[in-house]
Amino acid sequence: MARCAPLYRRWAGLLALLLLLGLGSACTSDPDPGNSSPLRAFTNPETGHRPTAEAGEAKPVRIEYWHVNGENFGGPAIEKLVRAFHGRHPDITVEAVFQPGSYQGLMQNLQASIAAGTPPAVAQIGFNYLDYAVENVPFVPVEEMLKRDPDSETFLRSFPASVLNLGRRQGTLAGFPYSISVPILYYNADLFSRAGLDPDRPPRTWSEVRAFSREIKQKTDQYGLFVEDVANWAIDAMVLSNDGAIYRNVGGRTEPAFQEASGIAVYQMLQEMALREKTLFHATQKEGQQAFLDGKVAMIVQTVGLYRFLTASSAFEVRTALFPVFDGKPRKVPAGGNALMILTQNPNEPAAAWEWIRFLNSPEALAIWVEETGYLPHRDDWADSPALRSILEERPALKLARQQLADVVSWPSFSGGNSLEAEQIRIEATEAILSGKKSPSSALEAASEKIRRLTAQFR
Repeated sequence: MARCAPLYRRWAGLLALLLLLGLGSACTSDPDPGNSSPLRAFTNPETGHRPTAEAGEAKPVRIEYWHVNGENFGGPAIEKLVRAFHGRHPDITVEAVFQPGSYQGLMQNLQASIAAGTPPAVAQIGFNYLDYAVENVPFVPVEEMLKRDPDSETFLRSFPASVLNLGRRQGTLAGFPYSISVPILYYNADLFSRAGLDPDRPPRTWSEVRAFSREIKQKTDQYGLFVEDVANWAIDAMVLSNDGAIYRNVGGRTEPAFQEASGIAVYQMLQEMALREKTLFHATQKEGQQAFLDGKVAMIVQTVGLYRFLTASSAFEVRTALFPVFDGKPRKVPAGGNALMILTQNPNEPAAAWEWIRFLNSPEALAIWVEETGYLPHRDDWADSPALRSILEERPALKLARQQLADVVSWPSFSGGNSLEAEQIRIEATEAILSGKKSPSSALEAASEKIRRLTAQFR
């Protein structure tokens, strides 16, 4: 059964955008696959077997697939995937539609399409927008489709519980986790050697990262570390790994928690490294990557998806290590990437949409996807696929990063129609801290108070 958030919550989140676009609408029909014609028989993507006795002749259907993968990152792979899918399912036509502006741009266009009653059948929803989507847009839970899939138990056994949990919201599997990335530590092995550090023994804890950074600064006069601070992702991973939280659910409302002691400690360390020790390179994402490639920064925390780019663009040996932990505390890394949600309002499309989602998560399709994007192969049985096994043997960073799938957690996000503004408030607080304009405690407390006032508007 399709889910649709209560009207007062959904329209509170959409109001600003709809006014901007000059659109007006109401929640459209419930895309309940239970009310549709006999459900299309599901195919086992691993075997190609498709029972037909239960569902009879499948009628041709066309579905839209919205994605954020342009020509330089994943676009060609999607074209290959569509062709491969059409070869197996000539009765299902998938039209892949690129959405500019990454996940934010897709979400804005999605709101307009929902208002017009023409949402896509399937869309990539960024993990940091999944809470918002579940609360504000009509969708068909993946769990409902799994109940109708005779091979669902076998299919689900192929994925770690930690991965499946990324798509769970409000007690149900709302979307199926798909493109998954995690932050890892890249380091310049040559610069390590110049500083008298052993390249075969990278830092495992943040205490070691700080000590290594001091040594690198003293011996080479280069920066020790760059951490992307613009999108909050890497710093969120640090706060979570320090037994902290970014937000808490209090009485059904999102309340900021990043200003608590665990969060302050992380920001205090980064501020001291940036200002007092001068070992942290504080700059934009592009500047930080370039400084690393120029040999001016020894370590950089970035997505595993950048492995091919960084290794191909550097004149030194780039090595990788697991995301560092805090002494005695477990690693917790928010998953980057997206989940696939079924958003169609046409009762004839959910079954075909599920066929497409299942195919995208098959070993054959994931081999194409992982090869061209650098996202992690999130199936437990990846080693049974010669293609996936070959890719991971060629790219040690992927094999290393897969170890962190057991540590992945949902990317924290603020609920409500002003979640983007809330994130911007946090970004500005980070800038104030790392530039020395404010202390961590005062900047984070001020940011949390601003966000409380924002979220209060949607209670």
